[in-house]
Amino acid sequence: MTVEKPSSTALYLARALLRECTYLPDPAARVYFQSHITSRFREYWPRKAGDYRQYKTPSVSRQKALLKQARKGLGLLLRANAGYSSALEKVLAHTYGRTGKRRHELMRFVRAPDIPESHEDVIKLAAASVEGAWQGTFLTNRMKALVKAQKLQRASLSSRSPIKHLAPEIPPTNIWGRPMPKKRVHNLEKNWFAKLLDKVLPPLPLQEWEHLRNLAHGRVAWRRPPPRRGNLLPVLPEDGPSHPHQITPRYMRRLWAKIFVQCPVMSWDGSKSEWVVDWGTVETTTLQETGEDKSMLFQGINNDGKMEECRGISGGKGDVNTSRF
Repeated sequence: MTVEKPSSTALYLARALLRECTYLPDPAARVYFQSHITSRFREYWPRKAGDYRQYKTPSVSRQKALLKQARKGLGLLLRANAGYSSALEKVLAHTYGRTGKRRHELMRFVRAPDIPESHEDVIKLAAASVEGAWQGTFLTNRMKALVKAQKLQRASLSSRSPIKHLAPEIPPTNIWGRPMPKKRVHNLEKNWFAKLLDKVLPPLPLQEWEHLRNLAHGRVAWRRPPPRRGNLLPVLPEDGPSHPHQITPRYMRRLWAKIFVQCPVMSWDGSKSEWVVDWGTVETTTLQETGEDKSMLFQGINNDGKMEECRGISGGKGDVNTSRF
């Protein structure tokens, strides 16, 4: 059995993607995208000899789709490293689980079934399953607490559409005035639950949430990425109306703050026997002055913003003393 070698295009894209990961301004993004890219390429090219027997080469159309997806990802990383805010914000959203694969992984904690605390809870769960109700609509206690908290925080969330209803709205009768069929009720519940899952923002682990909070508030020093070899950035096409920004600590704090307000953290309150959800908030910090004396710029101007009367070179009243400038 002959094993096809990976094309030179795939190797070029893999190396280019991993190279751009090292220049990402966020330390967590460098680690996440390096691991994500490596796992994605290894999924279609097993390294162990024993895996070749069960490995099936993707079709030509699938290979083209994968290469197109890799080029799209490379363009995203290039624009993020160049300082485009939309691309860099998308990279941070993937890193901290606001979208993409990591979001689905974090949703497992919220969707994990609750452990029955008493014999009555076991009986209720068994009765509900016997009735034939769709199991997907059974919101866990974690999911209920998270959905209620997110519904109240919708003013500060922009990455997902707001949650409007905490339960599916099912009319009692159909258009003919007859009772709603069970199949139709099942479909309405299923569609509502699918839309709800697409809107929910999963919580971050406590340690990662606290680290992101410190970054957004400027409490920890920013570890800059290593300098690019030759200090050259590839020429990029225009990214719509946006323009690249110089990546500075202040610029990064703004982007971290946008992501932080979309990140909840959950903890169990034993005294109330319920889940508590805390959302990220951004503190208003005063930027430090650079040390440059800027008082000369406002000499001769009073508190009302008007020019003070002073004697200029000519000695006349109201002339401006041009020697200050």
